[in-house]
Amino acid sequence: MSNSILSINNLSFYYQNKSMSSDKWKKILSDINMEVNQGEIVGLVGISGCGKTTLGKLIVDYFGLNDIKYKMDGNINFNYNGDKINVPSKKYRSIGISPIQMVFQDPKTSLNMRMKVYDQLKESILLKYKKENLEYDDLDAEIVSLAKMLKIESQLYYIPTNMSGGQRRRFGLAKIMAMNPKLIIADEPVASLDVSIKEQIMDVIFDLNKTKDVTLVIISHDISLLMKR
Repeated sequence: MSNSILSINNLSFYYQNKSMSSDKWKKILSDINMEVNQGEIVGLVGISGCGKTTLGKLIVDYFGLNDIKYKMDGNINFNYNGDKINVPSKKYRSIGISPIQMVFQDPKTSLNMRMKVYDQLKESILLKYKKENLEYDDLDAEIVSLAKMLKIESQLYYIPTNMSGGQRRRFGLAKIMAMNPKLIIADEPVASLDVSIKEQIMDVIFDLNKTKDVTLVIISHDISLLMKR
């Protein structure tokens, strides 16, 4: 019996070339097929500019949610509680908080650089539980638990501006884990970090797969990072 959580079939992607000389659709991805099973760690490796990030954004419906004009052939299906749902669809968006989340190359793009870590984690958790009335002690306990899991408990009252690159990466992962994702697309999750910090962050990411049963698709141009697991 198939344990597929994500299946991509015959996927092609086009964007509109708005240059002065052309207004035609340009094909960026062609005939992509991919199958990811529940609990797997899948590496998506290729040279810079080959379309890895574009594929990741398609999987999380980034273009549709940000009202960016594009065309797509083929389909992306996510297994949501046994129901195969096409990702760029009204049905998928009606789920609420997306069970697929993406870690972007630059963590600053998803962080409020002037808001304390504690308050941002609180916002993410309340978003997940928006239909429930959480007691302060329960909310605080979940924030602290997340911070410990991602090893940023000593930075809970920092603002991201005052955190190191590695700490911001951990914090970005904590915000995502607050929303209880089933699948994480990690796009170059250790870009621009020192070698020793890279290994620490990758250990944290792999631990999420083991301890939280989170399926991972890791985008990288560095295959050596993925060969360690």
